[in-house]
Amino acid sequence: PLEGESRMMTTVEIRPVQAGDLPLDGSSLEIILSSGEVSQSSCNWNNKANIEDGSSRHNDSDAERSFSSIPMIVGRSLIFWSLVIGIFTSVAVFTIIYTTQVYKEPDYRATIQEFKGWVLSNNYSSSQDMSDTSSPQFKALQFMTLGPQYDIPTTTEQADKWKERYALSVFYYATNGPKWKDQFEFHESTLPTCGWFQLRTVSGNDDGGLTEFGASCSSDKVDAVRLANQGLKGTIPTEIALLENLRILELQHNQIRGTLPSEMQHLTNLRAFDCISCKRLSGSLPSWIGKLTMMKSLGLTKNKFEGSFPSNFGALTGLLNLAIDNNLLTGDLSVLKSMRSLRNVYLEGNNFTGTVGETLFENLNDLETLDLSDNNIRGGVPINLFYNTKLKILDLHDNLFNEFPDAIMEIKDTNLEFLAIHGNPIENDFFPGTVKFLSNLAHLDITSTKIRGEMPDFLGDLTKLTYLFLADTSFDQGPIPESYKKLTNLRDFSVKDSARNGTIPSWFSTFSNLILLDLDANELTGPLPEVLPENLNFLLVNRNSLTGTIPSGLINSALQILWMDHNNITGDLDPLCASVNFQSVSSDCNGTFPLVVCDCCDICCDASSDALCHDRDRLAQYDPEW
Repeated sequence: PLEGESRMMTTVEIRPVQAGDLPLDGSSLEIILSSGEVSQSSCNWNNKANIEDGSSRHNDSDAERSFSSIPMIVGRSLIFWSLVIGIFTSVAVFTIIYTTQVYKEPDYRATIQEFKGWVLSNNYSSSQDMSDTSSPQFKALQFMTLGPQYDIPTTTEQADKWKERYALSVFYYATNGPKWKDQFEFHESTLPTCGWFQLRTVSGNDDGGLTEFGASCSSDKVDAVRLANQGLKGTIPTEIALLENLRILELQHNQIRGTLPSEMQHLTNLRAFDCISCKRLSGSLPSWIGKLTMMKSLGLTKNKFEGSFPSNFGALTGLLNLAIDNNLLTGDLSVLKSMRSLRNVYLEGNNFTGTVGETLFENLNDLETLDLSDNNIRGGVPINLFYNTKLKILDLHDNLFNEFPDAIMEIKDTNLEFLAIHGNPIENDFFPGTVKFLSNLAHLDITSTKIRGEMPDFLGDLTKLTYLFLADTSFDQGPIPESYKKLTNLRDFSVKDSARNGTIPSWFSTFSNLILLDLDANELTGPLPEVLPENLNFLLVNRNSLTGTIPSGLINSALQILWMDHNNITGDLDPLCASVNFQSVSSDCNGTFPLVVCDCCDICCDASSDALCHDRDRLAQYDPEW
């Protein structure tokens, strides 16, 4: 066994009896006569027995048998059967079966040195790697001497099978294979290479949830390696290029380090390469990647790639899914213009710059997801994105966009569900009318923009809205629009620091799906509602001008966070403290004349003082990872 491995090798050898054969300890010996009769005896052979002149003797209760250098057959006439064997050898059949669990060596097995010479002559590995006995390549050679193909290949078919097995063995040792979470029959010496996988359940698969984990084949060629989240740790070896028929390479959620080997450019059949959250892949995006024109999905999220897109990256005109978010990439995005097949683009969390004019997306008619958030892209948001009827997700938050388009023509057949532009210095004088045409919108976030004008009534007509964030904006002072009472599907609603006045609408109590209600830092007056939404977890009404007493409806509520400091609310929160398991509570429970009694408040403020007591200045946001 190699390091970290255990093996049980089982061989049932069938061949004619040969001169010098002796039964093994505890084995069962069958002598098949030409007449079809079988004589069988169980032998307890003592290998230390006195053997002279090639013979030895074993006694049992019935007979005395002799095993010499010439196999002897028991029959009616020893001399007669000996003559028959000598004259008619083609008629007699002699078979001996050893059923003990012993690995039987073949007549000839190539040595490691012979395999090494063959590998070097075919340029499969470097001589330096071959000479290092601790290298993955040398360990793979050791493993290859154990396999079913134990001799130097003599045909093209044998050579193809050998190099695939060798390449996967090198990959196994280069990624700390003996310590993978699961082996999936991978690297099992008693199995053919195309048997190095197991079917596992994966939720969301179209084929009922079963996926071949490990190395699987098509037409007897290795075409997929799926080892996601299995504790791989190491580098991708150059020998991966020996898998010439590889179509799928899935290594996501492991610890793969180093650069992508240039030899990967020879994987011209590769359709999907996924190393999302491999964490330590580094270097620049290689220029040769444009040669992999069969590629449909490329995932390199959460690594350490840097530099800009290579000039020939746009040659991947058949690419459907591109995910290189959360790296250190720079430069502009002009390379996307020629990639007309793109459906899902995830480039957030980099340092991309430049603008994204209308011409960049004019040919990307199949685009469904576009996430350019958390970069340094400037200019205006292209209006043609909103006329793309297939686009569902548009996430542009935390960039340098300064203008949002106002559609003059009606947008028809829109499927846009997610729109996030928060954290951009957009300075529109009024809320862009483009949004009112987005009838399928479920998520809208314009937090921390500089959009002015009235808080729009037409948002109340977007009844599919689930998340609505209008906080930290420059809207004109006014109440929460009455039209918003139609937004009964809301889960999160935030108008923090948006110049809201008036009272808290009572119709919020009918929003059975509402989890977060953030009204912080406004000019709201009047009492807290007597009845809260039944599933409300987070209520933030601090820094307003609310009055009255603490309503009894707060008791036995589902609240986890209640912030109500810097108001004129009075009362006793202790009954609520006894019935609710809070994460955080703030109130005006401090000072010479505290307004609220609260033993469970982790934030006690003095309403009569301007002293800072509440430094948890949070913005409610929902930023999903696609």
